[in-house]
Amino acid sequence: MKKTKTSSTKKKSPDRIDGLVKEYLANIAAAEDTFKNALALLEKHKTKYPELEQYAENVPPSDRTISLLDDPKGSKRAHHIFKIVVTGVEPAYQVAHPEEKDHSNVDQGAWISNFEEVLAKAIAQIILARQSEPASQ
Repeated sequence: MKKTKTSSTKKKSPDRIDGLVKEYLANIAAAEDTFKNALALLEKHKTKYPELEQYAENVPPSDRTISLLDDPKGSKRAHHIFKIVVTGVEPAYQVAHPEEKDHSNVDQGAWISNFEEVLAKAIAQIILARQSEPASQ
């Protein structure tokens, strides 16, 4: 009977290591998906607002970094930098704004939200510039 109890106990308790491995792999997959989705969002809006090319700095996708200018016409050429760093099995979501010296580590939701806000600001600037063009001519 002891053998039956022992084997049934083993079946009920999942292997903690397997669970942790799945969690780590899921976190890395989520980080990769987050970055791909952000790039896709940027590309989608570039088709509607080609001027976004002036805002987006070219960075190799393997760096998992998106760099957007705060104001492409500004003399400072200040950047918003959105980076996802995977060290070992832990992704870190990093954001740096022009007024900040260093990046801040944020959670995935804040990273996405910050990116969307900066992208929306750039699009609003483009729309305003488009609206002022006919008035100046």
